[in-house]
Amino acid sequence: MDLLVKDIVKIWNNGDASLVAGKEGILRKVEVFDMMEQPNIKPWLREHLILITTGYMIRNDKEALLQIIRDMNDANASALAIKTRFFDDFPKEALQLADELKLPLFFLNNNAGFTELTFPIMTAIVESRSNVALDTRYQIGRQNKSELDRKLFFDIINGKAELVREHFCDGLGDCLPECPTGAISFEEREAPEYDEAAVKEAQKKIFAKNQAITAHAGCPGSKSMQIQRSEIPKSEKPSSTTGQVSNLQNWPVQIKLAPVSAPYFNGAKLLIAADCTAYAYAGFHQDFIRNKVTLIGCPKLDQVDYSEKLTAIIQNNDIQSVTIVRMEVPCCGGLEMAARKALQNSGKFIPWQVITIGIDGNIIE
Repeated sequence: MDLLVKDIVKIWNNGDASLVAGKEGILRKVEVFDMMEQPNIKPWLREHLILITTGYMIRNDKEALLQIIRDMNDANASALAIKTRFFDDFPKEALQLADELKLPLFFLNNNAGFTELTFPIMTAIVESRSNVALDTRYQIGRQNKSELDRKLFFDIINGKAELVREHFCDGLGDCLPECPTGAISFEEREAPEYDEAAVKEAQKKIFAKNQAITAHAGCPGSKSMQIQRSEIPKSEKPSSTTGQVSNLQNWPVQIKLAPVSAPYFNGAKLLIAADCTAYAYAGFHQDFIRNKVTLIGCPKLDQVDYSEKLTAIIQNNDIQSVTIVRMEVPCCGGLEMAARKALQNSGKFIPWQVITIGIDGNIIE
């Protein structure tokens, strides 16, 4: 189900943000969000993007703000969400331009933290990609035994519960663990004979699946799932004699352990990566680690604010560029926000980019 700007309005209706301009554009689609703190953001804009910023870099540059709005509209972006604390007087021309282009413009609560502002947006984006109905707001990953059973025997098609495995049906309810009120009606027609053996076999599979998958109601990044892959032919399997070489250039790699003044930071292209990315993305060494100094971390497990350490590294060394590689799960947003905060606090203007890896191992454009 598509996520629209009007859904973002509902998500932020608790005082986190208010829609102040471009209200005619609330049907714009939202597929990704980003946070940027630099004046020239055009190279990183993309379709269906909601951009969140403090506006610090453009607080005294009205024309730069107007250009961002124009560039976002040209890119068919979704909306601009900005904190106004650094503006003495927010330009009325920006509100007028947003209205003219029908580009939704939000004012963010200056007292709200970025985590509380962005986490529900990230969650909604993940839900929409998973085809979860936004109106029902299911918790990601929550699927109990009854739901798994029902999906095997019947499914909701065009708003109606319909039997999808007729040979599982004996007319007495053997196929259903429970009967939702009003979901079933009787009709007489030709149908395959009831296959009790098929029912028993299917129930065994469901039981085994439920033993392997525990109902999950917490962070989407902790949800258990199995990713189906085609088996690699034996001749293509890597071995220690195939000449594959590690591209790692530094040690230690954990953000918490890396010395702030390590000599390898000077003149380095810095890679800040979430722990899981190297496991999810097959070509991580070749595509990301190669020719870079690598730092890794997991904000969910480490439960620390990386921004202070990263700020010190960037301030005290001649860093040439920063690449942030994260997973698509919401909890990984903490690493991205820490890196962005460090870049901002360092006072340096350094080229940077964010790359998001999907759970399936592909780069999310």
